[in-house]
Amino acid sequence: MSELKCEIDLGSGGLIRDKETLEKLRELPQLLPTDILKLAGFYRGYQTNRPLAEHLALVAFTQMVGDPDERLQESIRASLIQKAHAEQRTLSNQDLDLEDAFDAFTDEGPNDTFDFFFIKLSPIAETGLNLLVETNEKQERFYVIGVSPDLDKLPHAKQRVRRVRRKA
Repeated sequence: MSELKCEIDLGSGGLIRDKETLEKLRELPQLLPTDILKLAGFYRGYQTNRPLAEHLALVAFTQMVGDPDERLQESIRASLIQKAHAEQRTLSNQDLDLEDAFDAFTDEGPNDTFDFFFIKLSPIAETGLNLLVETNEKQERFYVIGVSPDLDKLPHAKQRVRRVRRKA
């Protein structure tokens, strides 16, 4: 697998504009939902990365269940409310407005132009890290949404629990 150079021309929101980089990214396979969930679990362990973790989990779950209908949206809202309550956080109406996520951030209805998001990992030269990149089915645009270690270097959930218990 070819590595990306360390300096990449990015636009607004992490949009990748470099043509050479875009060609390499189009050739990369998308991550499976199970791998995306593994990354979500990794990021969830860091307070400042929890929004990314939740986004990755939503992408993975959407890939697993397909085009979400109203019942799924309500189920996800209920889960978000329950999770926020357990963490003693309050959610705003904006936090619970999932319309944009379910209609692929278009002004169309959720079932009119639904488009799946995909996650790819691309090695960065000389760093031992990967760019975490998001794109849609058409692979029209690629956005850098994070930096990640290799999937095989992430600790398993059971290992993380044991480490936490030992410290306690």
